[in-house]
Amino acid sequence: MCPGHSGLVGNPGTHSGDGGVKAADTLTTAGADIGGAHPDPLGAIQGELDSLWLNHPHVPDDVRTQMSIAAAEIGANIVEHTGGRQPVRIRMGSEVVGDQVHVEFTDDGPPVDIDLTSVAMPDEMAERGRGLALAQTVLDQLAYRCDDFGNHWTLISQRFG
Repeated sequence: MCPGHSGLVGNPGTHSGDGGVKAADTLTTAGADIGGAHPDPLGAIQGELDSLWLNHPHVPDDVRTQMSIAAAEIGANIVEHTGGRQPVRIRMGSEVVGDQVHVEFTDDGPPVDIDLTSVAMPDEMAERGRGLALAQTVLDQLAYRCDDFGNHWTLISQRFG
């Protein structure tokens, strides 16, 4: 599927090699039309996080908010940019590992040509283009890699404790 392209922003020492993310809901969307086969993929992303918070009430509210923002931004980017007009299947996993929240998205869209080290907030008058920059701001780590199984986006929260 892709030539092993990957990108990483953050502290690589905070992420386990196996991804540390459990299997969860599968969302199917169609390009920029977030309706697709799943009527509300962003709602499903928040629903997965809400379930995580129920099982881990010790996660502070600010970390929950930050992870919700980051997951929504990355999920929306996958829906809008990865599929074009073709349906994209998105799988989301989440878990609390020690004092951090880990979220991973895997999609079957075409590889993404992105250099996460060059992502920056756009001009204040820009109407678009803030998603990756917002996610990077609130996360300890944002990583992207591509392999034979698809595109993988790993989000790791700031430490709490």
